[in-house]
Parts: sequence; C-alpha cells; structure tokens
Amino acid sequence: KRDPEQVLDEVQEVVETYGVRRIMFQDQIFTLDRKHTQAICEGLIARGLAPKIEWRVQTRLNGMKNELLRLMKDAGCAEIYTGLETGSDEMQGEISKLTLDEFLEYRAFGDSIGLPISPNFIFGLPGETYETAMESARFYHQLGFAIVPNVNITYPQTRYHGEAIEREEIAGNN
Repeated sequence: KRDPEQVLDEVQEVVETYGVRRIMFQDQIFTLDRKHTQAICEGLIARGLAPKIEWRVQTRLNGMKNELLRLMKDAGCAEIYTGLETGSDEMQGEISKLTLDEFLEYRAFGDSIGLPISPNFIFGLPGETYETAMESARFYHQLGFAIVPNVNITYPQTRYHGEAIEREEIAGNN
C-alpha cells in the first residue's frame, strides 16, 4: 500500500502539469483500509483537487461504510466499479462476495448521493449452470445495466481449475 501523501503528490502533479481531469484508481483493496482511503479523500479536498478532477475506482465494497462513500463523492469520485460478478444468490455463496442484498443497499445509498456503483459480471464461474447464468442476466437487466460480461478462464493449478476437474466440467488433472 502506498503512502497517501505520495498518491496525492502524483495526482496533484498530473493535474497541474498535464491537465489531467479524469483518474482511474485500479485497486481492488482501495477501500479496505478506511483510514488510508479517508486520508486520500481528505487530501484531495484539502489540496483543492476535488473540484478539478473526477475519479473512478475499481474496488471491493465489503465492510464499506456510508460515511466513506459520502466522503469519496465529496472528494470527486464519480463512480465505483465493484466485483459483484454474478446476480445469483447461489453463485454468490460460492465465490464469497457481497450478497445481492448488500450490493443493492450500497447501490441505493450511492444513488441517493449521486455516486453510481456499477457491478462487474463474469460468465462461466465454477459451478455455474444455465439457470444461474440466466438468473444473473435477469438481475443485471433489472438494474438497467447492459450486460458486458467478463468470461472466467480456469487457469491450471488454481482453485477454480481443480474444482472444475472435480465437477467434470473440464478434463485434466491438477
């Protein structure tokens, strides 16, 4: 994890030197350390960068607090992308992500403060069936999202690869 002051120095440099107005933080754990996230957000505000940029982040929402979402919005965050991955409760239990209800609560709060929270979607998760895939497609459709799924690839010697072999979804050995 990088020092918040270093992150802020780099943001300030690209904004002031190169005129950058949009930034994407590609950090799956950006919000897991609330103090770290808070320091970055408060720094963006204190340095006067918040009104000059809009930024997005790809991160997890596990354990998120509404106060932090509000601070992120105040600091210029324009959207959060999160790895919901599936719209099936059954599949959510398999991949240990947020429950669908938790996601919907975060999304509703985000909507109420003008901070969109957009879920990622993966087809082909281990154990997925036609029924659970269609359940996901319906869930995302109900949310009004265009379905642009990522496709799960079961790389050899990974947990998913071993599980796919055990379920006889693919041939091979661990």
